[in-house]
Amino acid sequence: GGDNGNECIRISNGATSTYVCRTVVEHCYFENTGPGDSEVISVKCREHVLRFNTNINNQQGNFCFRNGDNNIAYGNFFVNAGGIRVKEANNIYCYNNYFENCGDGNITAPVKYVYVSPNLKNLNFIHNTFVNGTSIELEAGATGNTWANNIFKMSSGNIFTGSAPGISWSGNIRSGALGTTISSGMTNADPQIVLNADRYYGLSSTSPAIDAASASYPAVLDIAGIDDDPAIMRDISGQARPTTVTLKDVGCNEYNATGPVTNRPLKLADVGPSYLGGPSTGVEGVQSENPRSVLPSSLHLVQAYPNPFNPATTIHFHVPEAAHVSLRIYDGLGSEVAVLIDEMRQVGEYDAHWNAVMYPSGVYWCRLQTKEWTETKRLLLLK
Repeated sequence: GGDNGNECIRISNGATSTYVCRTVVEHCYFENTGPGDSEVISVKCREHVLRFNTNINNQQGNFCFRNGDNNIAYGNFFVNAGGIRVKEANNIYCYNNYFENCGDGNITAPVKYVYVSPNLKNLNFIHNTFVNGTSIELEAGATGNTWANNIFKMSSGNIFTGSAPGISWSGNIRSGALGTTISSGMTNADPQIVLNADRYYGLSSTSPAIDAASASYPAVLDIAGIDDDPAIMRDISGQARPTTVTLKDVGCNEYNATGPVTNRPLKLADVGPSYLGGPSTGVEGVQSENPRSVLPSSLHLVQAYPNPFNPATTIHFHVPEAAHVSLRIYDGLGSEVAVLIDEMRQVGEYDAHWNAVMYPSGVYWCRLQTKEWTETKRLLLLK
């Protein structure tokens, strides 16, 4: 890989950008595909839906609306990966998506605008949740855009870079530095999100996002013959939201939503040959390297994945009983460089993500510690 044309999924090409195709890409799992081509999914014509997919451990890989108008992305999980890029496209609707530690600061971002005249008209980002990662990259030239009812939580750095005077903002909640001028429609408040049982950040009972959505956004595109939830009656888990817009919660997660959970971050075992009853890699006798498939029966720190990595990795660990857990990163000289976790954790399995985009190549050490126990793993950052 490494050159254009190696997308995992490409739908048509630029020459047919006006053609209506109506492809649905759903329940797909993308991991470490970015080096082949940064466009994990490349949409190049009209009326497609990307939904219920998981893009994980894939910092250089994004979903790209490259050519063609009238396309949708909803219910997708982007964790420690690239996000959504929009280039020569208009009338794009992205809603109920979850972005955590997304972007590599170069070819990918949680959302990346690439302006090619006369495009980037009527782009709509509604009810999404963004947690840390690199900055969302805006670009002047976009017109008639709407960002409504999104949550942005950034521990360091700016939420946005660039500017897009053609954006209307409504009902958004942010914690962290904006990085650009937004005069209204962006409330500065801690959204009070917490890690849930499915290992992504949802709303806590005291979140200001509850029942706080604004109705100031355009009608969502409804593609004929496809259940694309144009009234946003479900949250990212597939559970029901209120009918009244202003009673919906800000972000992708509806607190105390009702109904069955039909969507959560996919694991390798949820898809492909393993899902169909075959070996997890599709090759007899070969085991998956994905630590998410490891289910330890005792307190355990699993090796980071990927490792070696650039610039981010996921550290998976298991807590068999409630304990105060510390997860810290040290450089090769033993100096502490990052604190990923320092808090009480209940019984369960957890992921911690470390984005080392600001650190030099070299050996690092990850230490998981409780009052009674310590385990350390070696990390190798290669840039």
